[in-house]
Amino acid sequence: MTPSHETTTDPNRSIGQPSMATMEIGVAVFLIGFGALISQDSWKLGARWSELRGPGAGYFPFYLGIALALCGFSILIRAVRLRPKLRVRFIEWHQAVPVLTIFVPTIAFVGSIHFLGFYVASIVFVACFMRFAGRMAWWKCLTYSSLPVVFLFWLFEKRFLVPMPRGKVEALLGL
Repeated sequence: MTPSHETTTDPNRSIGQPSMATMEIGVAVFLIGFGALISQDSWKLGARWSELRGPGAGYFPFYLGIALALCGFSILIRAVRLRPKLRVRFIEWHQAVPVLTIFVPTIAFVGSIHFLGFYVASIVFVACFMRFAGRMAWWKCLTYSSLPVVFLFWLFEKRFLVPMPRGKVEALLGL
């Protein structure tokens, strides 16, 4: 059963601006522009295939940009076609609080990477979410947030030799 996009009958949602249609059209235009920008820059890098050297530096990003722009066109067509059904307000005030409880810590995580480094910031971010959202014991939070990060450290740094962003704290820890 496919979900209905007829959300104007939902008693908990009001009709108004910014509407779902407005936001979907805005996101679609952003995706189209971002995809076009990626493709354009990738073309400059060299998005062609060479029989001697294989793909150029921009080959895969070029096609990812094309795919992103096509997804944006798909969203745009759907939003324009369903515009009368998508008149409900994009977000009600009571819905903003749960969104902000995810958005604000995520912004703090990204901002802390410069000081803490990717690995330490990831452990803190996941452990705090597990503690405050999941109400888990601290020992579980630290254990379960550390194990995947240790694996990622091994995978990126030791196996594939791809350095992740280092911070001042990781430098002090010798990572």
